Amino acid sequence: MNLRAGLNRSVNVLVILAAVAAGLWLPHIPAVGSLTVPIVAFLVYISLRGVTFQEVSSVARPRPILVGLLVSYVALPATAHALAPLLSGPGNRLGLYVIAAVPTTAGSSIVWTKLSDGDVELASVLAVVSIAVAPLATPLILSSFAGPVISLSPQAVIADLLLIIGGGVILRIAIPAETLTERQVDNSARASIATLVYISVSQLSVGQLSANLAMVLVAVIALLVSGFLISLVLYRLSGLAPTARSAVFFSGSLKNLGVGLLIVDILSVPSAAVVVVIYYLCQQLAGALAADLFFPRLAITLDTPEAPE
Repeated sequence: MNLRAGLNRSVNVLVILAAVAAGLWLPHIPAVGSLTVPIVAFLVYISLRGVTFQEVSSVARPRPILVGLLVSYVALPATAHALAPLLSGPGNRLGLYVIAAVPTTAGSSIVWTKLSDGDVELASVLAVVSIAVAPLATPLILSSFAGPVISLSPQAVIADLLLIIGGGVILRIAIPAETLTERQVDNSARASIATLVYISVSQLSVGQLSANLAMVLVAVIALLVSGFLISLVLYRLSGLAPTARSAVFFSGSLKNLGVGLLIVDILSVPSAAVVVVIYYLCQQLAGALAADLFFPRLAITLDTPEAPE
């Protein structure tokens, strides 16, 4: 990978780091917080923008979809529950549960699947299904695991998830895909994510951000790696085609930053945003490493004859 390609792939990480710095060093602007729901709805629209009904129906095979959902909504929450005792403070533990409960991030999973020569259409379908299931799965997971950590109202979470998903669907119908160029979409997505990060981090102090940072990093990396490993095990056990491997790998463990920060905002626990943001940064770096190093080597050693799904 040359220097320019590396910079292009790391731009999202740099944008997030800049947003964290802005949140810590610039004054908190309460009015910006009111933009959280429409911003996340816009990000959902971006996730749905390139997906058509014909594409979903033609690629919607049950086995890879089931594997992706099992990793995202069963394996990761169970692993987060096991790792939570490593973290001190209810906010950090809640952040870990929020990560495990939110749906797949469409943009990153599709990009890294494409760069790994995987099934991009399948990655798109997995992301859409994950988002569609979120209003049921996310509150259930939070209620089951985060209930002892913080008092929460599943109804509020369900209402906002339905609002942002409904808003994203309406935008997808109302705005033709060709209205925005790919560059405009990418820049808009980065600006939206940066704004969400600023909204959350601006409510924290430097001390809150740095407290227990080492253990947060350990827990987050352990959760991410566990998701990746479980996805590979389930891929092999399910007998999926080699082209489905990277789609399942990324779609199961790469989580939606916008929805995560929205839920943190609903629950009014800003310290949980630290864990959510750190997970996002780690998953972006892990995606780049997997696409450039892991999958080219894995293709040589593990590929099996393509199997019908």
